[in-house]
Amino acid sequence: MVKSSSGEDSKRYVALFTCLVTSLVHLEVAMDLSARSFIFTLKRFIARRGIPLKITSDNGTNFQLTESILYQNRNHEEDSRLSLFRAEHRITWNFIPPSSPWMGGVWERMVGTVKRSMQKTVGRRKLTDELLHTTLYEVESIVNSRPITTIGDQDSPCEALRPIDFIYKVVRHGTTQLTSGDHER
Repeated sequence: MVKSSSGEDSKRYVALFTCLVTSLVHLEVAMDLSARSFIFTLKRFIARRGIPLKITSDNGTNFQLTESILYQNRNHEEDSRLSLFRAEHRITWNFIPPSSPWMGGVWERMVGTVKRSMQKTVGRRKLTDELLHTTLYEVESIVNSRPITTIGDQDSPCEALRPIDFIYKVVRHGTTQLTSGDHER
């Protein structure tokens, strides 16, 4: 839940993209669970991280509708532009079998990690849209900085290999803890 400038509460959703090779996580805010909102979310992801060759997801109705819009040529101008977008980028989309959430265990694990980080950071407070985006980016930075394994042999000091290291060789994240007064402004 987020609090708007007028004081009304509204719901936001988080789209989690994770690389199945590097475990890198990318988080995007979606305004609702519609296919239209997810298409915008996917386009923002592509603009920031590049074009995925393959998307694997559960069978959410927004994912299925997005996939059908991207794969089927329709008569509507907007739908045909989306089909052209998919064809140009050659994105293949796979769904896990229905009623088998364990097949998506890799990203479900990341969902749990992000949820725990958000719970520790935000608790039950309601955020503004701006603070929600900022908090999500910080959580993304923390999750992508977690160690996956060590580099080096037994005789030399080991370094940790993190998901972020696959994109940036040297990155320092500057997340700081906000006081409760920072959340209320």
